Amino acid sequence: MTSQAPSLAIRRVLGTMMLLALLTMMALPASAAPSVPPPRIGYLEITDVRDTSFFISWVTDLPSDGTANCYDASNTNLVQTATDDATGVTTHFVPIQGFSPSTTYRCEVVSGGVVDDNGGARYPVTTGPTLLIPGSATVDGDVYKVDGATLVDYALLYLRLIDSDGLGSTGSSQWAVARVEGGYWQLNLGNIRTADASAYFTYTPGTDQLEYWVQGGADGTWGRTIETTIVIPGTLPAQLGDATLDGTPLPFAVTLNSFSATGQTNSILVTWDTASEIDTLGFNLYRATDSAAPQDLLVFVPSQAPGSTVGAAYSYEDLDVQVGQTYFYWLEDVDLAGATTLHGPVSATVQTPTAVTLSSVSASPSAGAVSLVGALLALLAPLAGATWAQRRRP
Repeated sequence: MTSQAPSLAIRRVLGTMMLLALLTMMALPASAAPSVPPPRIGYLEITDVRDTSFFISWVTDLPSDGTANCYDASNTNLVQTATDDATGVTTHFVPIQGFSPSTTYRCEVVSGGVVDDNGGARYPVTTGPTLLIPGSATVDGDVYKVDGATLVDYALLYLRLIDSDGLGSTGSSQWAVARVEGGYWQLNLGNIRTADASAYFTYTPGTDQLEYWVQGGADGTWGRTIETTIVIPGTLPAQLGDATLDGTPLPFAVTLNSFSATGQTNSILVTWDTASEIDTLGFNLYRATDSAAPQDLLVFVPSQAPGSTVGAAYSYEDLDVQVGQTYFYWLEDVDLAGATTLHGPVSATVQTPTAVTLSSVSASPSAGAVSLVGALLALLAPLAGATWAQRRRP
């Protein structure tokens, strides 16, 4: 039996179908390139505060650029801006200068288009008075990657002085930072000021101590988990021991979108909103009657989006208030490793007289699905005036 060639009609139908399929494929939009997630910002430090300058350093979970912007005390007018010389790195270091002595400023940082402005309040810093040029008393050292052989670039070494003999300056100095380049760092101990930046920290070599650790970003840390404190060498300059990073980056607890307080007739409503909560355990909310420092822990609120990049919205109604009193609030995010980051303060004033009552708790998740871990944590939370809602993916 011999096969027969398709009829002309069948060939025309097949040709039309193939043409339609080809046109359909051509009409489909080209697949978009995979989107690159924005970096997360964390571990921001303002160090080396002097009369007209200070350093701002921070870490991102992805390689990025870095810029610091500083505003006046009113948080309105941009005063100075500076950019990190290095790009495509996870550790960022910006010396910024041109300020007035003994003046308060508020600063933010930007990496990869992501702004960390401390929930809108920006990070406060107050410059010190002008002092005489200090003497030179340097320490230095080398930093290696986890293999112990490869020198590290762009890591950040943090160091402070600690009084041990009761002579000279008391307590601890402010932190100083040095960028590691080609595996090498150097710091002048004579240029380190007291915690309030009002004077140089005076110390006794061979008796007082120094504490230091290294932030390597994606390459991990050294001396962070177990504090590394040694006696200041009796003879300066001196070389300290080598540091080898552990290869484990510090976790990023949370990316905070906003943090605010609003005075109401009976209470103060504190709200915050997150963009992501990677490795986040939850939040401590603190209160005080002035802006100096947190005083009272009001509540711990468990993360409603643990381990996700979705984020959530939270609120807490503070009912234990007095008429006319201004209250200041701080938010501390806590990650699964126990590391914390403090945000704030924000403030508000109670508007009208009201009876004083104890704070109460309610929980109201949105229609969005809440993870099992989040649900269990919510059941264990101290139900004290906190509400939250799972954010929907954009």
